[in-house]
Amino acid sequence: MLLWVSTRLMGYVQNVRLKHPVIYLLAGLMLSAGVFTGFAVGGTAWTLIPAAVIAAAAIIEIRHVAFRRRHRIPPLPSAHTLGRIRRPVGSVQPAVLRHQIELPPWRGRPFTVLHLSDLHIDRWFPAEWFADSVRRLAAMKPDLVFLTGDAVNRKGDLARAEEVLKPLAAIAPSYAVLGNHDFWLDAGLVTGCLGRAGFTVLRNEARRVDVAGGAILLSGCDEPWDDIPWRAPDPRGLPLFVLVHTADGFAKYSAAGANAVFAGHYHAGQVRVPAIGPLLMPSVNGRRFDHGHFVLGGAHLLISAGLGTEYPPPRIFCRPDVFEVEIRPAPALAAQRGSPQGELP
Repeated sequence: MLLWVSTRLMGYVQNVRLKHPVIYLLAGLMLSAGVFTGFAVGGTAWTLIPAAVIAAAAIIEIRHVAFRRRHRIPPLPSAHTLGRIRRPVGSVQPAVLRHQIELPPWRGRPFTVLHLSDLHIDRWFPAEWFADSVRRLAAMKPDLVFLTGDAVNRKGDLARAEEVLKPLAAIAPSYAVLGNHDFWLDAGLVTGCLGRAGFTVLRNEARRVDVAGGAILLSGCDEPWDDIPWRAPDPRGLPLFVLVHTADGFAKYSAAGANAVFAGHYHAGQVRVPAIGPLLMPSVNGRRFDHGHFVLGGAHLLISAGLGTEYPPPRIFCRPDVFEVEIRPAPALAAQRGSPQGELP
């Protein structure tokens, strides 16, 4: 309940000066509530109440683990890398995770989407680190580039973000949506920055995108950070892809006919414990969708861990990543067209 309240409150804090005080206040309230409860019920029958809460939380987490095992698809081996990991604790060496989607509505040739999220370009990492990562990504030559929010943290870093992102937009059509930090900074300024870098920013709108001998309908969603509700577009027989910063509304997008939803925001927890997973997941879905590729009801959900961090900056047992997503026609359609099957070279 506290997590649900905090995520909703954070959605309304549009002033970056107020954001951190709100975070500290919520954390203090949760800690104080735990300490007070411990003193108040210690040694009495009231201890059954927190024990029941802990037991219920454990049952929920067990169900989340079972859910992820049923619906998460592990990444495929990738021929690309941005660096080899040496220390899993606090590593800043990004990984390239390769995923594959077979879509019955898709009738064109296979194509590749490069999915980035949560760069959080600012002073925590030197500009050279971002520039080197983006240069390596541009060398992969994707057909499309998707950026799902939180590109930059502060006004002083807008020029840096523009220069960092230009090489990607130069090699493939690039599309973006805004994240909560982009709104807290200034949605107009960030939209202008991304536009000058060569990205088309989709704000609760949809575009037909021609690619690989076919076309997709690409919809960008600002929810829950903007007051304008997302309206499901009419796909008109085209595969519908949705770009959104947070996957909290995945059920709605899936029900509206989305074939694939690309998101970020969670940083994969940013602090993960081996064999346990993230300690905190800022989502109304809890740890159900923490990171990776999920398939539910025929709809694909891809949640990147992101490249950067905001506050606190460390990643612990949580490597930053970028998704390389191959979109292919369903096997039956490919066989009808006489296309070869199997892995892309």
